[in-house]
Amino acid sequence: LSSRVKWPSSDPVTVISLCWGIGACWCDPPLHGEGAMFLTAVNLAKAKSKAVLVQMVSAAGTGYAFNAKRGRLKEKLILRKHDPIVNRHVLFFEKKKIRSI
Repeated sequence: LSSRVKWPSSDPVTVISLCWGIGACWCDPPLHGEGAMFLTAVNLAKAKSKAVLVQMVSAAGTGYAFNAKRGRLKEKLILRKHDPIVNRHVLFFEKKKIRSI
C-alpha cells in the first residue's frame, strides 16, 4: 500500500478511483479522502423530456382552461371536451407551454 499508482492523466475526468475501502488512497495526486469508492467528476448529458404540460383554453371564449400533457415532438393539441360555463362540448386549443415533464 505504500506505493502509488501512476495514472496516464491527472485530469479528474479521466481518472477512476480504485480505492476500495482499504484505508489508503492510491490515486496520484490524491483526489479524495481515504476509503472512498466512486467515479470522480463524471459529466453526463441531461436527457430531454418526452412530454410537455400545456394549457388548453376553451374556443367558446368563456376563459375556462385546463392543463394537459402531450408528447414533446407532437403537433399542438386540439381537444373536444365539456366546458362547464356554457354547459356544452366545445373545442379546446393549446394556448401555451407551461413546462417540460
